Amino acid sequence: MNKLFFLIASIILATFFTSCEEESLDGPSSVSVSQGTYLGIVHLSWDPVPDAQYYNIERQGPDGSWLNAGTVTTPPFDDYGFNLPDHKITFGTHYSYRISSASSSYDDSPFREVTGEGWTYVLQPIILTVTNENGEIKLSWTDANANVQNVQYLYYEIQQKDANENTYHSIHTTDHLNKGESENTYSFTSNLESDLATSYKIYAVYNYAFKNMDQEGAGGQCYNESNEETVSGGSSTSSYTWSSLGDFGASTNGISFVRTKVYDNTLYTAILDNPEIGSPILYKLNGSSLNNISASYPADLQNSFGNIDFTVKSGTEYITGISDSTYIYSYSGEWSNNLVSNNFGYTNKPQALAIETDEQDVFVAIYTNNNELVVKTWNHDTIWDDNASISNSDAISNIEMIQLNGLVYLYYLKSNSAHNSTLYIKHYNGSSWVDDLEWTRDNLMDIKLYADGNSNLYFVSNSQQFAEWTGSVFKVTSSTNAEDLISGNEDWKAFPSDISVNSDGDIMIVYTHIVSATQVNPELAVYKNNTWGKVSGVYTNGAFPASINHINQDFFFIYGDAQNLTQYGQPLKLKAEKLTEN
Repeated sequence: MNKLFFLIASIILATFFTSCEEESLDGPSSVSVSQGTYLGIVHLSWDPVPDAQYYNIERQGPDGSWLNAGTVTTPPFDDYGFNLPDHKITFGTHYSYRISSASSSYDDSPFREVTGEGWTYVLQPIILTVTNENGEIKLSWTDANANVQNVQYLYYEIQQKDANENTYHSIHTTDHLNKGESENTYSFTSNLESDLATSYKIYAVYNYAFKNMDQEGAGGQCYNESNEETVSGGSSTSSYTWSSLGDFGASTNGISFVRTKVYDNTLYTAILDNPEIGSPILYKLNGSSLNNISASYPADLQNSFGNIDFTVKSGTEYITGISDSTYIYSYSGEWSNNLVSNNFGYTNKPQALAIETDEQDVFVAIYTNNNELVVKTWNHDTIWDDNASISNSDAISNIEMIQLNGLVYLYYLKSNSAHNSTLYIKHYNGSSWVDDLEWTRDNLMDIKLYADGNSNLYFVSNSQQFAEWTGSVFKVTSSTNAEDLISGNEDWKAFPSDISVNSDGDIMIVYTHIVSATQVNPELAVYKNNTWGKVSGVYTNGAFPASINHINQDFFFIYGDAQNLTQYGQPLKLKAEKLTEN
């Protein structure tokens, strides 16, 4: 009886405990792991397990330890590097994986190791070649990485390093390219002289997609560089001998304005000795140095001016400016009284002034507070005449006057909309104004005009494409059109700010060389035989503002001293160089 009782009790207990144990899930099957076919990730897939609510994935690296790589509710799983340094998979490293099925209703399955190791795609070298044919630089490259399975889009940055530079800088960036699209050439006209070696390389950015645990549409970036290729510089340019004319224009607050003009084969330079408004100071080149000729200014000219201009006629200097009122003074051994009374008769002081001379008269362009542009002339008497008057009641800006080949030119911009303007260029023929150009374009600004010996007109605009903000150089081809002299492949000539011609009649400009985010140099370029080239020289000590002009065989370059700047980047003094063409 006792034996039968214990047998029955054992059966009952065994049945009871068996019914209380939870059933274990099956482990994942048909598991595959990517082996170098996905960028930035290792991709695992498997057949779903019935009743599994989620899956735990662990990763084993070269050190032999297993780490949690992540959890997903459904396959597949993209391992981007969770729990690794910087949460990134290491290129070239092989990893082992194991997966378990899990549910709140069942015991987790034992971890099942995946057959075979997985690893991410290893970036292949970008192969770059560079050729130079008479200054036309062509870069070509092949990139096997553009077709990787999970690449969404990519782009390339073309980088350049001149022989006198320590770091690369970007000269062009391609548009975003979808996977499989190809843009693997870039050509441009070099800005360097032919004997200066230049290095190039391609910097690639690949944007790839992956599944971050259960989050779809995650993404990352990988970067790659090509080999470095070095070729001799570019197009040949005229050779110049540089001669220093010394430093001038010492300021305690910084200089943000400089303008040069030439009269009677003499160079004059005007500056403002303050970044915003300051006293106008005029310098005259005597021999090998620029001398201050405004030390004995009348009291009114020692005011702070926001708008100044100057001209010279028969050895007499004229300076105009606007501060609390309108002032025009002349100097010929001694300073005159103010040549303007009561703001030319207008109720309020004008918004802007410009002054210039021809053989007969002094011309003053006045933009009134009533938005009217008028021009008055003065012939050394007490009356300002209106015989050169011009009527314009539009919103205008950039009012300038310049004497070119014996003629007085007036030019200005009329605003049409937020980014669209019309440029007007006129010259005075002795009795009236003749229209040289009426031309409408987006984003014209900071116009500077010059003419060659054949009276061909050229001008620079600091910006003519709002998105790029690089500006350009133009030649007036008719009274309604101007030709752009800078192509899209010459975007090294950013922000042209002044223009002149050399003794051969070749256009020369000051442009901005953006070396880095903290180094911006004013440099010179010449347009010779329909080709742009950089004028050789050492520019690393230069800063803006800058201005250029020429007298016969000599070319003058005035620029800020980059070694002596205020905290806001304005130079405390200027440098003067004379460039003589060899």
